[in-house]
Amino acid sequence: MVREKLKQAGVRLFIRRKAVKNINLKIKAKGILLLSAPLSTTDERIDEVLEKKYNWVLKHHVRLSDQVERTELKPDVFVYFGEEFAVTHNSFLFNNYRLNIENKTLITGLKLDEGNFREQIYKQKATEYLKPLAFHYAESWGFEIKKVIIRGQSSRWGTCSSKGNISLNWKLMMAPVFVIDYLIFHELLHTRHLNHGAQYKKELRQLFPRTDEAELWLKQHNHLLSMF
Repeated sequence: MVREKLKQAGVRLFIRRKAVKNINLKIKAKGILLLSAPLSTTDERIDEVLEKKYNWVLKHHVRLSDQVERTELKPDVFVYFGEEFAVTHNSFLFNNYRLNIENKTLITGLKLDEGNFREQIYKQKATEYLKPLAFHYAESWGFEIKKVIIRGQSSRWGTCSSKGNISLNWKLMMAPVFVIDYLIFHELLHTRHLNHGAQYKKELRQLFPRTDEAELWLKQHNHLLSMF
């Protein structure tokens, strides 16, 4: 049975029936396969699709697993602004932490893998750093935005709505500063161009000359989006 084959391959299957038109598959790191299907879909139909897509699932599962191994989140290392910070534990801090940018150290009251503490730190620092930076760049370069929202999407680093709301992924706190700057300019420019056409690309490179370098980093580290 295809579900047993997936299990033996280290893939955990999660099925969600909801108001969608088609069956969709999405593979995340840590061996998770998410399948969404219309409410009326039978188990037989789901198995049929899984059998048809089995090789595709296996291929991408292996690729993601390899990427995760290359970017393993070590308990004694905290990746911040594209650099590795040494982590030490001090129980007297309880559920708090101290981050020293100059010395590249992080002292935590909890272990990073305890209760998603690593994520909590990233989310807090993203709110403190990304939101004001986006508004600062918008004001400095003449962009009009209404909101800056911090999210944790598993497929996008950021988005911009037609209403002028910017969404930035808290996982950007793992990226170098120049990549963060690029992503913000990328989304700000979407308030003027809701596509990636020639004019958009031309203006983006004028605004941010390191565009190619930043896009390469994001492409090479895209797997970080699905690690949390």
